[in-house]
Amino acid sequence: MSRIPEERRLREIYGEEVQTAVSRYMHLKEGFEKRFGEAELSYFTAPGRTEIIGNHVDHNGGKILCASITMDTICAAEKTDDGKITVVSEGFPEVEIQVESAGETPHRKGTLSLLAGIVEGIKAAGFQAGGFRAYVTSNVIPSAGVSSSASFEMLICTVLNHFYNGEKMQAADYARAGQYAENHFWDKASGLMDQMACAFGGTILLDFREGVQVEKVDFSFDDLDSD
Repeated sequence: MSRIPEERRLREIYGEEVQTAVSRYMHLKEGFEKRFGEAELSYFTAPGRTEIIGNHVDHNGGKILCASITMDTICAAEKTDDGKITVVSEGFPEVEIQVESAGETPHRKGTLSLLAGIVEGIKAAGFQAGGFRAYVTSNVIPSAGVSSSASFEMLICTVLNHFYNGEKMQAADYARAGQYAENHFWDKASGLMDQMACAFGGTILLDFREGVQVEKVDFSFDDLDSD
């Protein structure tokens, strides 16, 4: 029988909010089992993001300072061998695609198109994709400028990296797969800021003058003088 992540591990991620996190992950487990039955589950998380300065200049060779936030999208997932991805995301219709025919998925159909686009983006980059079942929930506020869509995209990339790529994908690979999904399956001319911030975590400086350069910024609110 599957267990949720240890409280010690959750504390490393969520700090003082660990008890809230325990409740959220227990809810995930229960939601998965209600829909799919008991399974050996793996658990995944991807944060939302905030831009600090430079929003949208990723389109014209600028620099952006951005950071991940404590709100995140989380899931309980089980690898399958049927080549089918099924995602139950709370607040949205259940979606299902066949990995082999993901490219045939209609565009601009919400989560369905986004999921297919991520799979196609990962395959186009030379990585592997395969079947899994996932139950997803998020506290990243939608339509509030904190990238709930990019958070979901990075979550799915993390699942596919763990199950099918031996953790060989890097954060930038996640980001480009998410951008591919939005560009080609949502027909949206998205840049890379949202996905890069969610994928890398922490505070980062992005320089888009030639491709994209990423610099981690050593910053903590604990270091600020409160006087």
